[in-house]
Amino acid sequence: MIMMTAHRSRKAKPGCVLSGCGAGPGVVAQTLEAPPGTPPPPQVTAVGPQELEVRWSAPRHPNGLITSYLVHRRPIGTEEELLVFIWTNGPLEFIDASHALQPFSQYQYRVQARNSKGSAESQWASARTLEAEPREMASPTVVPTGAYSARLTWTGPRQPNGLVSQYRVVYRKHQLDPTLNTSSVIALTVEEAKSQRG
Repeated sequence: MIMMTAHRSRKAKPGCVLSGCGAGPGVVAQTLEAPPGTPPPPQVTAVGPQELEVRWSAPRHPNGLITSYLVHRRPIGTEEELLVFIWTNGPLEFIDASHALQPFSQYQYRVQARNSKGSAESQWASARTLEAEPREMASPTVVPTGAYSARLTWTGPRQPNGLVSQYRVVYRKHQLDPTLNTSSVIALTVEEAKSQRG
């Protein structure tokens, strides 16, 4: 039997005649609530470097009136889940813009449906936040290798915030004579695969 389904039954009139029996007016009976069925996994979409949109659907068998949904989050590969949103009314969606979210990182979400008799949790669904600008790039190391050459090495940024595809190297001539002034700047682009990284 599916809980919380309204059933109709007909009440027979007392007595019958030779041609048949009559029926009384219908009555409606409703079964009691039970814990909800398992809701489907939420749909998680990246909308920014530190923003994820979470949408979900009601359980196929709510088995009662759903009073709230609890949205949990955890970084992928960990068991440290956190309650990030409690739904009580409105559209079944939530924008997670927590400062705890990091660019180009994967997170998992699940939804817990609740009614007066209990709760049920969905499976986890995952998504990756969008890329952002790299941060914390250390200064390069320069070693002269000749009268007209130098070897330049560097390490990648501590926070790449995405897939680094190129490095742009900018340099200019340093005048030892303070009376001379130059503003010429030279730049070149180095592909990630060709870069010298320590």
